[in-house]
Amino acid sequence: MKLVKLFFYLLTITTLSFNQVMGQGFEEKFFPNLPLVKNSDLISVDLNNDGQQDIIIAGEDASGSWLLQALQFDGSQWVNRSNGLTAVHHPKLNSFDIDKDGLFDLLVCGQDGLGNGIVTVYKNLGNGNWSDITNNLPQLSQSNGLFGDFLMNGNNGLLLTGLENGTAVTTYFTYQQGDNWVENQINLPAAYNAEMLAFDADGNGTLDIFIGGNNSFGGLLSQIYLNNGKGNWTPASTSFATLTSQNVKLADINRDGRLDIIQNGFGSGGLSITKLFLNLASGWVETNWDIPQIAGGDLTFSDFNANTYQDITITGVDNDGNKQTYILFNDGTKFVDSSIALSDISAGKILVTDWDNDQNLDLILTGETYVGIKSIPYNNIQNEIQPIVNSPSNLQSVTTQNNVEISWDNVDTAIGYDILLGTSSGNYDLYQGNVNSLSKKIRFQPYTYVNRLNLFELQEGKYFLKVIASGSNHQISSPSDEHEFTICDKPDLGEDITVCSGVDFSLSEGTVNDVVVWSTLDGNQLGQGKSLTISLLATTDIEVAITKPLGCTVKDTIRVNILELPIVDIEDQQLCFNSTTQLTVTGDWQKVRWFEKGIEAPIEEDNWFIIIDVIETKEYVAEITNHEGCISYDTTKVEMITLPEFTLGEDIEICEGNSVMIEIENLNVFETIEWYSNFSGKLENDNQLTYQQNIFSDETFWVKVTSLEGCEFSDTINVNKLALPEFSLGGDISICENEVVNFNIGEASDKIEWYLKSTGKVSDNNEYTMTVTEDDSLWCVRTNALGCVWSDTIYVEKLKLPEFDFPEKVEVCFQNEVTLNVDGDWKSTLWFDIHGKPLTEESSKNYTFTVTDNAQVIVKVTSWQDCITFDTVDVEMIPLPIAKAGEDKSICTSQSVKIGANTNSAYTYLWIPSNGLSNENIAQPIANPKSTTTYYLKVTDTKGCMSVLDSMTVFVNEFYSVNAGIDQEICKGEGVELGGYPIVEGGENNYTFSWYPAEGIDDPNVSHPMVFPDKTTEYIVTASLGDCISHQDTVKITVRDLPTITISEDVAIGYKGETTLEAKGGKYYLWMPDYNIDQPNIATPTVNPEVTTTYTVRVMSEFGCSSTKSVTVHVGNEIFIPNLFTPNQDGKNDLFLVYGKGVKSISIKVTDQQGALVYSSDNVNDIMSVGWDGKMGSKELPSGTYFWKINGIYEDGSEIRFKGNNTGTINLLR
Repeated sequence: MKLVKLFFYLLTITTLSFNQVMGQGFEEKFFPNLPLVKNSDLISVDLNNDGQQDIIIAGEDASGSWLLQALQFDGSQWVNRSNGLTAVHHPKLNSFDIDKDGLFDLLVCGQDGLGNGIVTVYKNLGNGNWSDITNNLPQLSQSNGLFGDFLMNGNNGLLLTGLENGTAVTTYFTYQQGDNWVENQINLPAAYNAEMLAFDADGNGTLDIFIGGNNSFGGLLSQIYLNNGKGNWTPASTSFATLTSQNVKLADINRDGRLDIIQNGFGSGGLSITKLFLNLASGWVETNWDIPQIAGGDLTFSDFNANTYQDITITGVDNDGNKQTYILFNDGTKFVDSSIALSDISAGKILVTDWDNDQNLDLILTGETYVGIKSIPYNNIQNEIQPIVNSPSNLQSVTTQNNVEISWDNVDTAIGYDILLGTSSGNYDLYQGNVNSLSKKIRFQPYTYVNRLNLFELQEGKYFLKVIASGSNHQISSPSDEHEFTICDKPDLGEDITVCSGVDFSLSEGTVNDVVVWSTLDGNQLGQGKSLTISLLATTDIEVAITKPLGCTVKDTIRVNILELPIVDIEDQQLCFNSTTQLTVTGDWQKVRWFEKGIEAPIEEDNWFIIIDVIETKEYVAEITNHEGCISYDTTKVEMITLPEFTLGEDIEICEGNSVMIEIENLNVFETIEWYSNFSGKLENDNQLTYQQNIFSDETFWVKVTSLEGCEFSDTINVNKLALPEFSLGGDISICENEVVNFNIGEASDKIEWYLKSTGKVSDNNEYTMTVTEDDSLWCVRTNALGCVWSDTIYVEKLKLPEFDFPEKVEVCFQNEVTLNVDGDWKSTLWFDIHGKPLTEESSKNYTFTVTDNAQVIVKVTSWQDCITFDTVDVEMIPLPIAKAGEDKSICTSQSVKIGANTNSAYTYLWIPSNGLSNENIAQPIANPKSTTTYYLKVTDTKGCMSVLDSMTVFVNEFYSVNAGIDQEICKGEGVELGGYPIVEGGENNYTFSWYPAEGIDDPNVSHPMVFPDKTTEYIVTASLGDCISHQDTVKITVRDLPTITISEDVAIGYKGETTLEAKGGKYYLWMPDYNIDQPNIATPTVNPEVTTTYTVRVMSEFGCSSTKSVTVHVGNEIFIPNLFTPNQDGKNDLFLVYGKGVKSISIKVTDQQGALVYSSDNVNDIMSVGWDGKMGSKELPSGTYFWKINGIYEDGSEIRFKGNNTGTINLLR
């Protein structure tokens, strides 16, 4: 389907302004329901097709809230038509009739309060209602969008730029019925924060794109991309200014019929820049037309002074930081100041629209002025006489296939033209210029700027066209007279074709409504109708002539070249069953395919021969294709001859050594018979029907029979030798007496018989276990399932076991040795415990060990014939008697004491030494030593077992002195150990201790207690030994107080700020943490923490006692600006000060309600310490509301804002 390639660029013209002034030719109006916004966007559309321009406004109001409203002017006020619209932050607006229902729809790009991207398309439902049709569109941040048919396929689409998950993208979606969006390949560079324009930059009738913003690497781009069609683009050679926060607009500045570009924004170093690029015949040229360097606002075009040249309205901030608003008149070579005074404004938008429908273009400015956020409508009261724009005349058209060029006489007062185009008279259903002869459409941008127009790739049919001229102030003419032209599609039979002789081919052209005639060039008619099917024997030129309902006849010709068919001949064959033959096609061919006659699928796809296995009579077809692609066929018959039929029967199994008989069955007639085997080759048995042979191995026999027709047939029979069930019982064996020997023969299916010489048949099982009690012979007979038999015999000799004497039980004292012995001559004697653990590493007739418990010892004796006998002895352990010398005793000099604790009178006792004892051979003697003595006791029981020695000591008083330790000093709250080392001198006895006073002592009855005194104290220790003499000593513990610390209060500082901390009360100081501090070991360090930090100081006295205390330094950027001060000299709130912390630089301007500057400063100390006293010079200003604006940064580089704003009010009250 061929489409009309048309495009229509809707240019939004906006304006910005803010001071309540009466400009020359403009009167400021006030509407209470017109929202006051900054950071805004503003467009003008006719929302309900009533011929009057409405507006859509979006932005941020003074409270920081964001809004989006569609407003309709009813002659006295703005009426809200915003049902269904949702506000976004930092909005960008665009409008287009995306669904072609005659109502302008709305695109809103922005973000939510968390910075997430928002892209929303609203369908205009009429009557102030909107429907969200965004559906699957991506939600991009820092985005912008542009409507248009950028693929030039007749479908409206949406071009989007922005960030998707932090990655720059440029994507294009076409709109489908049902409010669906389909993504298309667009091949434009990724961008965000972008301004975009669509226009025909190179005059070739396609829609090109200007993109200015950030590229995918975060750098800047500013480029025109020329549309090559199908989503492919070429960058134009011209480079434009790379700016931030830029505005880019189109207008024919010099009236040469080509759209020019004007840019403004911030350049390197934050400079405000405005540039003009003229679109000349030689290319784009940067031109200086005396345009002021302003950025951070908006710019737009309109002819305010009626000289047919486009004037410019521009707002923003100049390079001195001052807000500016200009209307500049265009005299054809430069811009000059119009002297029209409008409010200076920035951070907003300009809208040019005839909102009061008086046929004069008005202004609406939004943004931020020196006195706050404003939205100011200006009524155009210039009443300039606009030149009359006459209707275009003398329309002409020239068609070339599906393209047409339309021209008309030039209208002197026109700056451009638009068209109405349709497929029937008065019905302009293909394209309308969105104009109305009774109204000025601010969204009307002429389609062409010269008096001609090219339309490309039109569909066949009649077309009806009118042209409308547009003046410099957006006034338009009435449409021209209607012009009619016709487009007829030329038939296209395509390239010449080549077909094979006699093969049908088809041609098709035209429609069912056309009269189509097919003929040769010599006039021989071949057929009529849309399609022609024919075969030819010679090369022929065919012509088609189509007469269309539109009245035109068009023709096309095609040559049909004829190729000859291939010729082959394949002979028939007669062959024996199951033989093989080759069918062959001779010659040089492109392809040969083979088929079995009657079957559609080929048996060989591409080969000049096939191999056939003859199993039945069949016919085969060869399809031969020559190198020109022509095809012919040949058929051949392969007749099958039947083989002689007979059989040797089934394969045979026979036991080894038996004879087999083989017989030919069912053979009646034959020419010859030949017998063969795999061992002997050809057998001497020609022309015999039977053959007999003994079988000793597997063997294969076969017979070849030749029929009377010479066909051979063979059959084979396998004679499988059945192996005998061979086995072996092994050689004769010798077995120890009473041991067993196991035998296992054959399979479960075998018949097994076991026999002993002494007893006869003993078992019919596969397994047999024989217990050896005498010499004997054993034999076995095995018969398998096939009846084959095998047998074997073995002789079994009995061997005697070793015999020896061994005790049943022995008794041994605990820890005494015992030796066990085995007599006789044996191969080995091994010893084990009851658990089988070896007790000796090598063979030994004797085993000696120490007895510690009852035990059983096993001996394993092996004869020289390897017969084994085991025997066991019980070893009973006799426990040793226990010697009880008793507890140690303490006595004073010349005293005596009974010692010992044994009572068994049957035991024998011995005390060593005997000094000082009444009897050394009794259990409990009386001891009276002269000095401390240790006594040892040995006891022997009735079986001669002797005890282990036991001892006790008799201490005789040898006490000399006690040591309480050295005097010590401690800090309050600490503990210390009392008592010297050793604490008692003169002997090691069982002393008792007592400390006084007991307060603060963990245990006053131990030798070295811990004490925790809260004051200086002397402690007395008493050491005693039984009833003997006691001794005392004293120690002094001096307690030192901890230092009392005085520390500075918690403090708050700004980022990168510093403060001095102070502590008192000690001799030495240490602050922690020790980073961001100049000297952590002094009493008054200076700190500069980057985050809120708690510092702890440890203070130490001259005695080494220490304590700690902490102070917190709060870090953060803060600013506070009061809303009232009273400069009445009462010493209270007399100054307007800015309060805060973390401030690096700040400036402030204060203006009155007329915008006059009354106070300003950029000195931090003046603003935050000195302040404003409510005077302008020496003059006291009256009470009232004043407006302030601040600029500045914190130490961390962030911008200073108070409650999110840099503007506000201060009330002066006297």
